[in-house]
Amino acid sequence: MSKTQIPTNGIADDAVGNTKLDLTASYAFTGTITGASQFTLLSTQTADSDSTINFNNTLITSTYEHYMFVLNNLRFSVDGADIYYSSSADNGSSFPSSHSWIRLNIYDGTFRNNLETSQSSVTIFGSVDGTNANNSGANTGIIHLFNGNGTNTYKGGFSTMMQANQSGNANIIRDVKFALNDTADVNYVRFSCSSGNIADGTIKLYGVS
Repeated sequence: MSKTQIPTNGIADDAVGNTKLDLTASYAFTGTITGASQFTLLSTQTADSDSTINFNNTLITSTYEHYMFVLNNLRFSVDGADIYYSSSADNGSSFPSSHSWIRLNIYDGTFRNNLETSQSSVTIFGSVDGTNANNSGANTGIIHLFNGNGTNTYKGGFSTMMQANQSGNANIIRDVKFALNDTADVNYVRFSCSSGNIADGTIKLYGVS
């Protein structure tokens, strides 16, 4: 006879071990699960010769104020293209020209930095020699957007990118700190190129609690 309910005090603290609970199996949980992770995967987009990759207002909502994008092994159709991050408060209908950013480049042992203001997008990295789809160089990094749904202050964030050349060696590091001089809720984010398209790779969106 099977039991449908076991009283809590009838279970020892060490009763369920990894030999009893198969952690490689799939489980369906109902209700609210807390303490599992601060990062909730909301979407994974796989590039396939796309001119833009977009995350709309069904993903970027009032649920989270902090969002993280993970860019993994992106390659591009052409070398030399700049790669942009843009945010919108009207689900992609327009992109405010009030972004500003400071970028630090480390390339061939040389440090370079520059500042841009009044921009509709943020340049997060560029497609250098060997990162196009004909070679094996890749671009990987993380972008954080803070206070995306706070209407009382401006938005801000940062990105850290690492690029490898076609020989697989670390080639460029780009760190960007950016701000958006707008108090409207961000509900849409776009990644695009100054020329060509995003050949392959993935971009994942996480909500951070």
